[in-house]
Amino acid sequence: MSAIDPTSQLLAYIRTEAQNWRREVERGGRNTSPSPGGTTPRRPEDLLSRVAQAVVAIDPDDPQRKQKAFRVYLGSVLANELGLHLLNDPGFDDLIGRVQASMEHDPKLSIAMQRAGQLLLETANQATSRR
Repeated sequence: MSAIDPTSQLLAYIRTEAQNWRREVERGGRNTSPSPGGTTPRRPEDLLSRVAQAVVAIDPDDPQRKQKAFRVYLGSVLANELGLHLLNDPGFDDLIGRVQASMEHDPKLSIAMQRAGQLLLETANQATSRR
């Protein structure tokens, strides 16, 4: 198994959950498009910057650091898949929690999530130490 496989598994799972959520929202009659006259949609670069800032802000002594870092990443992938405007949707945080919880129940995905969280933290630490 190559090093890319866990990441591919994670992304495939996240995309499937995003598509399921989109169908659920559409059936429920909620609008998933940005509201006209609302806030300006964020660009992907803004989202990446926000992810990096959120990961760096995680307390180094927090025992849940890896899970929190992965949650930030998961939220960014879901927002990218479903539309950045959903970051302000009250149900979006619940979606992230449900997806993360279901992923943690799969042993292979859980291990990949831990690795991804660790990589996110290491990358954030390297970025801040270069400043």
